[in-house]
Amino acid sequence: MYVSRLSLAGFRNYRALDVVLPPGLVVLQGENAQGKTNLLEALFILATSRSPRTTREGELIAWSNGQGGSAVTQLAAMVQHASEAVRLEVTLVARPEAPKVAQPAPEGEEETLLAPARGVQKRLRVNGVARRAVDYLGALRVVLFRPEDLELVTGPPAGRRRALDILLSQMDRRYTRALQRYARLLVQRNSLLRRVGQGLASHDELAPWDASLAREGASILSFRLRALEALAPAAAAFHQPLSGGAESLAVSYACTLGGSSQDLMAQEDLAGRFMEQLRASQARDVALGQTTTGPHRDDLELRINRAPANAYGSRGQQRTVALAWKLAEAQYLRAATGEDPVVLLDDVLSELDAGRRRCVLEASQEYQQVLLTSTGAELASEALRAAASFHVKNGQLTPQDV
Repeated sequence: MYVSRLSLAGFRNYRALDVVLPPGLVVLQGENAQGKTNLLEALFILATSRSPRTTREGELIAWSNGQGGSAVTQLAAMVQHASEAVRLEVTLVARPEAPKVAQPAPEGEEETLLAPARGVQKRLRVNGVARRAVDYLGALRVVLFRPEDLELVTGPPAGRRRALDILLSQMDRRYTRALQRYARLLVQRNSLLRRVGQGLASHDELAPWDASLAREGASILSFRLRALEALAPAAAAFHQPLSGGAESLAVSYACTLGGSSQDLMAQEDLAGRFMEQLRASQARDVALGQTTTGPHRDDLELRINRAPANAYGSRGQQRTVALAWKLAEAQYLRAATGEDPVVLLDDVLSELDAGRRRCVLEASQEYQQVLLTSTGAELASEALRAAASFHVKNGQLTPQDV
């Protein structure tokens, strides 16, 4: 698949843009703060319905374009598949009097991938037909590389869980539905836990919530474990050339249910095991007023030569791990769906040496479309000189020679 046309109106510094994009490698070149990253962000939103940079969707809207007390942002893309073309549209509508800042989730709970942003109304359409977020995903699949991906290694577990959630939600809507149901059940169970702790409800009332939470949690866990079976060896394989063959990468799933990934996958009744763990941790959960077991507390463990990458890896080593993981994501999406994702490289090459740069370009150019942002200093390779190129300045794109 590839994006053949992109239109933006009132999105960040893009007042009005309508550009035809070719397949293959597309270079977006220009100075900083001109809109290169914003354009890749727009494509990510069109694929996932969410920004990779902020949960405050009011920040995406160019407020000066509003009239009559409201502001509107419109994003649209024509996506070419092997057998059809699909038009995607995301519209954000906000009013100045509405709160533009999303409130944080309660302690122990997470903002879910598809949770609506407060103060901004979002409308999603596929070929002109309104769609719910869960039914919208999958028409465009992207893998985004950016400097902030270092946080996949150094940041908290929530970032690594979110990376898995975004990847799997683009691949299979069943995962997204399970994720949404789990998030709702988690909020309700945590509320009941607090009521039990206050003496306003009995422990027996937890049983039906535990059963439902265990069922959806087991579904999420099963998806993640199956994905990791492919992702872990792929990331290790990409890591070898990126590290010059000097280091090994191991990726494993740290589950609050206990046991290894192999042990969990061999379980005939994951939901039953989850139920047992919920019962065992009930007293602690009541005391804390939150659920301490489940996929919302799981993590990915990344190890370089058997040592935790977040604690012992240098910045260069950690960046190499993040790159290997992203390349594995792209390969996994292709294998799982039978279609190439669109690969987005946001200012990645500038921080890499020549060897790593070559590895990333060689791996990413296997895909039908790659969009790469650059300030120009690293555009010396033959592959980049042969690419289609646009100069980006003040939210406008001008075709040019690299």
